[in-house]
Amino acid sequence: MKITLSGLILAIQLVSPTSLIAEEEITRTANDFVKAADNCLLDVRDNQIKYKESRHCNELGRLHLKYLNNGGHEKNTPLELELKVSNAIGVAWSARAVSISGDPSISLW
Repeated sequence: MKITLSGLILAIQLVSPTSLIAEEEITRTANDFVKAADNCLLDVRDNQIKYKESRHCNELGRLHLKYLNNGGHEKNTPLELELKVSNAIGVAWSARAVSISGDPSISLW
């Protein structure tokens, strides 16, 4: 099997530490966003903290922007991360709805 220089360079790029670090960073950011969304809902629904007063809810904008800056919602973003973040966005909206309505049992259906 003959290995060309361009093939070798491509192989190195595919497993480069930079790409691994980027994947770890976007995964960490996605997980931080999911955790903040879950804690935001707990604050609002279970602890009766208003959305605007919850530290976790207030972190969501910054964390989502960090997710975007790390490559989130791009064509090459891992589908698993996209699904987790999309679900967390729904959780965040639920927290906002509970906070506005004051009804912890509010639901869409």
